[in-house]
Amino acid sequence: MSRFLSRFEKHEKRTQNVELKDHGISYTVKIGIGLPPRYYDLLVDTASTHTWIGGHKRYSRTKTSIKQEGRSFSVEYFKGSMTAVVYKDRVQLSSSLIIPNMEFGVLVVESMQNMNLECDGILGLGPTVLSGRRVTPNNGQYLPTIMDELLVQGIIQQNVFGLSFAPTPQGTVSGELTFGGIKLQDNINSMNWADITRKVPWNSYWGFEQAIKYGDQLLQPLSTGFLDSGTILIYISPQAFETYSKSLPGSKIDESRSKLLEIPQASLSKMKSLSFLINGVSYELTPNAQLWPKRLNTLVGGAPDRYYSVVQNVGTLKLRSPVKLDFIMGYVFMKRFYTAYDGDNSKIGFAYTPSTYADVY
Repeated sequence: MSRFLSRFEKHEKRTQNVELKDHGISYTVKIGIGLPPRYYDLLVDTASTHTWIGGHKRYSRTKTSIKQEGRSFSVEYFKGSMTAVVYKDRVQLSSSLIIPNMEFGVLVVESMQNMNLECDGILGLGPTVLSGRRVTPNNGQYLPTIMDELLVQGIIQQNVFGLSFAPTPQGTVSGELTFGGIKLQDNINSMNWADITRKVPWNSYWGFEQAIKYGDQLLQPLSTGFLDSGTILIYISPQAFETYSKSLPGSKIDESRSKLLEIPQASLSKMKSLSFLINGVSYELTPNAQLWPKRLNTLVGGAPDRYYSVVQNVGTLKLRSPVKLDFIMGYVFMKRFYTAYDGDNSKIGFAYTPSTYADVY
């Protein structure tokens, strides 16, 4: 870690911070495309690599837009697919962070069941290797990721980014995306860098291995999954979820509305901490952090007066992948812990934050 920190400190002036907006179920980044810029809110997604536009708001060309003739690509997501044509233009992520010439996709066909398309598209932050496995340009050419573009054009010097989320009210600009390094703050000394897993196909994601404890009980032995800022909940194995739900008397899946685990008020006092053991360090999710904020119940289809868990059975996702997936650590986990992503060294960093133990209702 000391080598990483010294290398980071040497280039710290080359880091770039971008504000993120909390929508209650996702974080978005506002980007400007073209001259004069037209603005789009893109979902920050660590489980996909390509940046594309055309979800809630359709793409509108500017004077500087250049269509890349004959170039298109298709992406298979866990819950759908999309096809886009390729454009090149000036992309602005903040007043000081501008990519003069960046390739991105413009949506032409989509089938995105159950995906949040209230945003205008996706900002893909997955590892570059993921693009080669799941994206197929129709002419075989490679489409650079946003991290590739920033590095090649000399805007950043390290293939590293960090994400800072917080459990804040809906509509608040409370997140931060740091390109080229990690956020300089007190928790940098406690960053825990875990290796990306070697297990296929999760080694192409920000995948890692962890064990899970509920109180003092081992809930899920060492297993493999990945971080995904584009997924709302924390998903654990079917066996672990069954044990977890049975520990809360009267809890049941809200089949008619949210499809989440509903917990009776009388069982809230029986909840224990859920701990994720990553690279020798335990990351504690308190009982409060395991509850979906009641003020946001309607965003997930829940009743306004009910209590819901943010923990769910990964088997309910009906993923297209033929390979077993043991967990997904989604947006709710990342609101409690700082995460960083080192593409060159194939590592993922985790750190406690002031939000880890905050009570949110």
